[in-house]
Amino acid sequence: MLRRIVGVTGISLWAGLIAVVVLVGFQAKANGEQMFESVPEGWKVERSFVVSKGQTATISRKLGARISKLSNTYLSIQGQQLQVNVLYCPTPNAADKIYKQVLKAHNGLTAHVARQGNSVIEFARSDDIELMNQVRRALGLETVKLDSVARKLIKKIPAGWRVENSFIALRDQTAAIEKKLGGRIKNLSNTIFTVNGKRFQVNVIECVTLAGAETIHRSILKMKGDPAFCLKLDNSVVEFVGDDVELAKRAVYELGIKPRSGEAKQKQISKGDTLETMAKGFVGLLVKGDYEKVVANFDGTMTKALPAEKLQEVWNSIIAQTGPFVEQLGVRKEKVLQYDIVFVTCKFEKAVLDAKVVFDSKKQITGLFFVPSKAPIRYQPPSYVRRGSFSEREVQVGTGQWALPGTLALPKGQGPFPAVVLVHGSGPQDRDESLGPNKPFRDLALGLASQGIAVLRYDKRTKVFPLQMKAIMNTLTVKEETMDDALAAVALLRKTGQIDSNKIFVLGHSLGGFVIPRIGKLDSKIAGFIVMAGTARPLEDVILDQFSYVFSVDGVISEAEKSELEKLQRQVVRVKDPNLSSHTPATELPLGSAPASYWLDLRGYNPAETAKELTCPMFILQGGRDYQVTEADFRLWRKALSSRKNVKFKWYDKLNHLFIEGEGKSTPAEYETAGNVARIVIEDIADWIKKLQ
Repeated sequence: MLRRIVGVTGISLWAGLIAVVVLVGFQAKANGEQMFESVPEGWKVERSFVVSKGQTATISRKLGARISKLSNTYLSIQGQQLQVNVLYCPTPNAADKIYKQVLKAHNGLTAHVARQGNSVIEFARSDDIELMNQVRRALGLETVKLDSVARKLIKKIPAGWRVENSFIALRDQTAAIEKKLGGRIKNLSNTIFTVNGKRFQVNVIECVTLAGAETIHRSILKMKGDPAFCLKLDNSVVEFVGDDVELAKRAVYELGIKPRSGEAKQKQISKGDTLETMAKGFVGLLVKGDYEKVVANFDGTMTKALPAEKLQEVWNSIIAQTGPFVEQLGVRKEKVLQYDIVFVTCKFEKAVLDAKVVFDSKKQITGLFFVPSKAPIRYQPPSYVRRGSFSEREVQVGTGQWALPGTLALPKGQGPFPAVVLVHGSGPQDRDESLGPNKPFRDLALGLASQGIAVLRYDKRTKVFPLQMKAIMNTLTVKEETMDDALAAVALLRKTGQIDSNKIFVLGHSLGGFVIPRIGKLDSKIAGFIVMAGTARPLEDVILDQFSYVFSVDGVISEAEKSELEKLQRQVVRVKDPNLSSHTPATELPLGSAPASYWLDLRGYNPAETAKELTCPMFILQGGRDYQVTEADFRLWRKALSSRKNVKFKWYDKLNHLFIEGEGKSTPAEYETAGNVARIVIEDIADWIKKLQ
């Protein structure tokens, strides 16, 4: 449900920017002592102590090697506890002996044991290999890898999925399952996923031989009944635990599983055949009703899951819902992991659908979906854009590690021209502030440039440098996210020929409007500010209102939505708690990704009141159909600044959050319909700037 809001709200802070626990301070000294001098955010040391000499001596005798000291540390994170024992040995030989003994005690699973100099580190009280790997990375130890198939499962999980737990089963558990299934198993790993509130488990059974994998595959298929729940991949068998067939099928595709089987019947393919040609031919065969030829190019898993007779049922069901097939409208291709996906847009009597055909590296069809057509919509410049009146060129905003690519729209002529910097809403936005097929910043740039005003727009830092942003996550504030780059853009314009350095304005949309007063306090030479749908209330309150609105749009708040709201309400209370500190985990705060430093930086910040301290002109614009930033915010701006003669306010009854015109109640689905920023908005901004000259 979170995904319904992230990406369509201007205030959802970290769409696409995942908060990670950065283990800082876990530095092991050369002698292995005091490994846990400081605890990273999100972790808690429950107990840490040095074992008494008597106990150490007992364990030393048991392991057959001398231990000079033994320390235990109990850590907990996200409700899971991990015990880390450090055994300090006087010599490398003693460490070797102890390493082998401890490894043997853990059934040979190296996930539980590591060696560092004269010390042996034991990870206990957990089977969660990912949890142990976090600590291993922090201590500079080599991480333990799952078998190749399990690695594929968790390497790139799709948006909306969450790994709850991933671990290698203990040897005795593996042996018991091996005995039950009648085939030799080398390794058994379990990964538990949650998606859309549903929880399911994927087991990867890595076998010693192909024959063993065949035996186990047959045994599980016999128990499961439906091949969707069990796949064979070379020497491994992937089992889905649950009763949701559609979820299992979705996992096959989205988790990047690549079924291979000698049972697949593949027709001869000409070297000249492209995947687009093959996909179009595939649809043509469906239309003709030649289902046997269609399945001839399926891989083994697809052949079992969707034989000719079942494929015929599927096609007949589609025809029953959409009416007769009319024609193919187009084809396009994209790459996802190791798969090539071809979309054949099909027109039926009552609907337009995309036949989504998924090919593996052998050009076999390994997935098939019929989905509502979302063919890319080519950007259509609004009628108010006069292409011949300006030019566009690529520029670089800022220098050094945070340099950003941007575009300057410059009117034709000698100049000097007034100029506007566009400052994005929240999330990893591109320079056009693209949302679905809509590009409001491109509309603003081209529209204003057509009116003789230069416009600079750029890709946001969180989009261009997601990994680098993660590295500073624990200290991140809105300054690093948004403000620094806006100021760098202003500085660039001041050095640009044909730009009037005394007529540089900053336009902030949504979150960008929220921080406008802060930007103004940092650069007093900016000529004026434009606030488009800028919130004037605390962000945590706005986020809660947005969730409440979206959950209630359909008239019913489900139990899952109610639970999500209650959780968010607790997180909002946590943000307002006077005891909030920089060590508070992001998971306890709204959306679970913005760090405590972000919220602490905004504590006490009142945009409208802060704007009183600015003396330059301001223009506040608000759409009447905006459910994300509302009339409540607009009233606060007006209340604080209405006495100022150089501040203008404008309300647009029919415009939404993107300043696109519409009718009725605005919903997230509205953003999937292409539109443009209304002409009146462009004209009002241009007139306001020109009258200030």
